[in-house]
This record gives sequence, C-alpha cells and structure tokens, in this order.
Amino acid sequence: MRALMRQENLSIGALATDAKCSKGFISHLLAGRRTSCTAGLAARICQVLGVPLTVLFEMARPVDPDALTRLRKLNRLPHREPR
Repeated sequence: MRALMRQENLSIGALATDAKCSKGFISHLLAGRRTSCTAGLAARICQVLGVPLTVLFEMARPVDPDALTRLRKLNRLPHREPR
C-alpha cells in the first residue's frame, strides 16, 4: 500500500481524506496494527489508489462464500472461486 501511495504521490492524510477515513486508521494499516476494514472502506482505498481490491487484499484463509457473493453483487470482487 505504501508503494502505491508513493506512486500516486499520496500522503497518509490525502489518502485518508479521499477514502473518507481517519489518518490514524491508514497509519495503523500501514504499520500492520490493523489488518482489516469494512468492504466499503477497502473499496474506497483501492479506488483512491487506482487498483482493484485483489491487489491489496489477499485472501489468506477460506472465505465465507455468502460474503463473496455479497461483495460481487456490489461489483467489488471479480467472479472467482476461493482457493
């Protein structure tokens, strides 16, 4: 995420403002003190950074198929089966 911010010349404050969250929250994500957020916030962060959700959020464990279906209905994830 930090590399994408540099590429887009975005400060923590600018990303937070554009993604409609606090600077502290972005700082916690960057430092690894937070590892998750709402689907809506994730989508906004990715939109500001100009990348799809799959670039920033890797699914490391099995995911509830119903949650994937809900996200796909919001056009937030490509249609792909979980590993």
